Amino acid sequence: MHKKPLRKSIRLDRWISGWLYCFQHNPDYKAYCDAKQRMDNECCIALEKQHAAVADLYHDWGDIHAIDARSSTQSFKSWYTSKKNLFHEYSLVGWIADPGNYKHRSGHLLLDVPFADLKSVTMENLKRFIDFAYKFRKRAVEESTIDAARLANQPLPGPKYTLTGDLMNSSIGRLLKAIYVNDISSTEKSGKPFTNAELVLRAMRDPENPFNWKMLKHDHEAVAAGTFYNSITDSSEISLIKRHRRDFDALVRNTVWGRFPDYT
Repeated sequence: MHKKPLRKSIRLDRWISGWLYCFQHNPDYKAYCDAKQRMDNECCIALEKQHAAVADLYHDWGDIHAIDARSSTQSFKSWYTSKKNLFHEYSLVGWIADPGNYKHRSGHLLLDVPFADLKSVTMENLKRFIDFAYKFRKRAVEESTIDAARLANQPLPGPKYTLTGDLMNSSIGRLLKAIYVNDISSTEKSGKPFTNAELVLRAMRDPENPFNWKMLKHDHEAVAAGTFYNSITDSSEISLIKRHRRDFDALVRNTVWGRFPDYT
């Protein structure tokens, strides 16, 4: 399936930060990393049979569990700098000094561009050729008898790991809310997980919560009277907490297949 290009304004590092955070929470990938460290080949083979992409993911991502996944940290920035080639396309226009040694690659077209005295004339001639090439790309892929012509037009070059869907900067809110809900639910209370109602209260008491929830006078009164949890049983706040807990589980589950953000 063809993937739409991301909007130019998107902060890719924020998305990769979220990807890394969710990947760190995948129990099967953690088990694979641990098995690699102790050289447990039997365990590795079992996990590779269960998850076809896990060996390749480990080769590319490595053991990620000691990294602080927050995009503002030096820990993440150092890791991201070393892994940028996995998430960015660096195919640039370049001069071929020795065409005899050139190897045709998918999504790349080798051209002979004559220079005119005026740059505008050169650019117009180049534009005319590129316009023609794009007009007949589909036909070239399907009908051309020239291997290089088919290869130049499909598939297009791209990074190894791409984000799922046509995402915008506004889409990051859903991801950050899922991560936030996991953060506030990660601390257990007396050995038991927090209820959804307790998570709502924790979020409301946090002035930096991403939902912009606030404790109003009647909320304080309900907490003091012991009726707060019952008062929000069917509230929109409870629904949002449930949604983002489901989101986080799906995000984590699908990272081991190399997909993100995948909410299915």
